[in-house]
Amino acid sequence: MCYIITTTAMFLSLLSTSYTMFIILRFFQAFGRTGITAVGFVLLMETVGPQYREGIGIAIQLGWAVGYVLLPGAAYFIRNWFWFQLFASVCFLPFLVAYKVMPESPRWLASRGRTKKLEKVLMKAAAVNGKEFKGDIKDLDIFQNNKEMEEKKAETIFEVLKMPNMRSSLFKMIYLWYAKKKKKICVR
Repeated sequence: MCYIITTTAMFLSLLSTSYTMFIILRFFQAFGRTGITAVGFVLLMETVGPQYREGIGIAIQLGWAVGYVLLPGAAYFIRNWFWFQLFASVCFLPFLVAYKVMPESPRWLASRGRTKKLEKVLMKAAAVNGKEFKGDIKDLDIFQNNKEMEEKKAETIFEVLKMPNMRSSLFKMIYLWYAKKKKKICVR
């Protein structure tokens, strides 16, 4: 859904007839892209081994940093806003391919009981990593953790409020957060 929102807003912004329309479409583009980024990050962290997570997390953020550094250069050479927006939209298209290529999260598949799809994803991952997958997925830690989670009762924010020390810490953090935000607003 995020891909549809982002791509539609990107290409519709090329047809903007006013600044207001352009800003509204940019809002929807950012809204969709935020979902794509968050979901993509979580999916990558779930699918790579613990020893690679730090490097992958850095690589993702490095991609954003390089993009932000190169963007002013692209804007310098592409002076017309229409062509610049088209350039930015076309640069996003490879992510649509990634959407089709990336498998579903194994943990999500396990939590939903979609064992056939989970088995396919794990077999493909094992083949890519040069490992052998022994088709018995019922023994995986994912299923054991799901059983433990089902046995636990659901907790809410009100559980925190029942404990005096946690309640005190929560209200202090809320106050500090608000004071910091208020200070930024007043200084500007």
